[in-house]
Amino acid sequence: MMDFTIRIANARDYEAVTVVYRQVSYLHAKIHPELFSKVKDYVITAQEFCEMLDNRDSFVFVVENAKSQVIGFSTAIIRNGFAQGEKILHISELGVLSKYKRHGIGRKLIEHLEQIAKEHNCARIELNVFNNNEAAKCFYKNMGFNVQNLKLGKPIK
Repeated sequence: MMDFTIRIANARDYEAVTVVYRQVSYLHAKIHPELFSKVKDYVITAQEFCEMLDNRDSFVFVVENAKSQVIGFSTAIIRNGFAQGEKILHISELGVLSKYKRHGIGRKLIEHLEQIAKEHNCARIELNVFNNNEAAKCFYKNMGFNVQNLKLGKPIK
């Protein structure tokens, strides 16, 4: 297992996070070109990143290797659930640089987010994954996630 650290992100991490974010965006564009072909180069803006850092209900973590290089990140936000008073932790983004995948980094990020959810009395963790992203679906299933709902879409021409 490789040596890495998970820590709370800060504004100085923006550039490094965008490198990982861009890889995630390219993967999404490859899986769903009809949705992402025009925005495959999209990365979160510095302003959006700082707003997440400042939001008390949001969590942004980075993963650093032994050389203090950012090699992964996750963003999550606490939301109200369907039941009255229920809170959920919604994982908005989770990404690891390609060359560092399959080293347990994603697993540790999920475990870290599970601890955050417990500390904030969340009933569950939720996230979205594209139906044809088999690798992500397998990863999340192995982490104990299961399908709770199905989101359908239809392009308007």
